[in-house]
Amino acid sequence: MIPFFGITVVSKSTDHYGSGTYSAKLETKHYTIPPMEVPGFMTCGKITVDLAAGSFVLSGGVPVVDIPTHLKGYYKYFPKGGDTCVIGIGLTKTTGGIQDTIGVGYFSTKDTVPDWTHFSAWISYEN
Repeated sequence: MIPFFGITVVSKSTDHYGSGTYSAKLETKHYTIPPMEVPGFMTCGKITVDLAAGSFVLSGGVPVVDIPTHLKGYYKYFPKGGDTCVIGIGLTKTTGGIQDTIGVGYFSTKDTVPDWTHFSAWISYEN
């Protein structure tokens, strides 16, 4: 949520895959004041948005001690306008206040996917 504008692009849905009870529903929303398209976005870390500069910084997240090969799960996707669905993972290490990217992976599609479908975002290790 972007608190100043009251913009919420993630909600809890009872439509889910498997044995769970809920899923996260992400939606792109158009706002007229100020005029902007706000994409559905979710992170396990913290996102700091600078609206004036049109930029953001991701930080934090969930500690990982293994060396995962990929992020996997299930998704549905209904594109709005020219949207693209992107599911990604970034692995970083911070030493002495300096953040280094260790590995990244993503899955993307522009196709409508009305049924729960498996995805895998394979991680490419850079360091």
